[in-house]
This record gives sequence, structure tokens and C-alpha cells, in this order.
Amino acid sequence: MCNKEKKKKLHEYKNICKRIICLQEQLESIRSSAESAKIQKISDMPKGSMNSDLSDLMVDIEQLEERIDDEIVKALKKKVHIESCILEMENADEARLLRLRYIDLKKWEDICVDLHYEWRQTHYMHARALKHISV
Repeated sequence: MCNKEKKKKLHEYKNICKRIICLQEQLESIRSSAESAKIQKISDMPKGSMNSDLSDLMVDIEQLEERIDDEIVKALKKKVHIESCILEMENADEARLLRLRYIDLKKWEDICVDLHYEWRQTHYMHARALKHISV
């Protein structure tokens, strides 16, 4: 497997985390809509369609919560898999770099600071680490 394919595999955890954040934002938006609908229901005259609207929102909320839970489980499985691959590496510095990048999701600048390496050294070590990891 080439380095490009390995990076793609390692980035899957990050992509799942981004998807979880997006789903949580959607959930928050729907919840705020539901809250405003409840407030309108209390303050206005009762309307026949309001109950079905709220129940539809509650179903949407429940479905989103289930999807978020599924994505969290998927993220945890991916994280455990990546961590086990990193733990099998012989070079501790390379393993630490990969952990900082693909598990802790740090930016390159922060990784350079944490490892006390220059930008170029960090990227050189990253390329070496990708050659040594088996994903």
C-alpha cells in the first residue's frame, strides 16, 4: 500500500469526527426549532397541525441521535484500529508523530512544536512513518 492510500485510511477517523460534529450541529438546530415551536404552542391559540409538526420534529431528533451514536461507535472502532497499528511501530518518535496527527488531530504547526522539530524534519519523519506503518 502506498503512502497516499495509508494517509487516506488514517484520515478516516478525522472524517468520521467531522461528520459527528456536523450531525450534532443539525441536532442542535432541530432542537432549537422544536423549542421555538413549543413556545409558540404555549403562547398562541392551539392549532390542529402543531401536534403533528412537533411529533415529526421529535422523530427527526430521535433519528439524528441514533445516527450520531452509530457514528461515534464507528469513530471509536476506527480510532482503536489506528492506535493498534501505531502501537506496533518500532520507532517511538514516528509513532508519536502519527498519533498526534491522526488520533489527536493536531495541525502540523502544533506537531512541530510538540516534537521540537522543524517543519521540514517533521514532514520527512511523517513520510518515513507512513512507510513503516501497516494499516
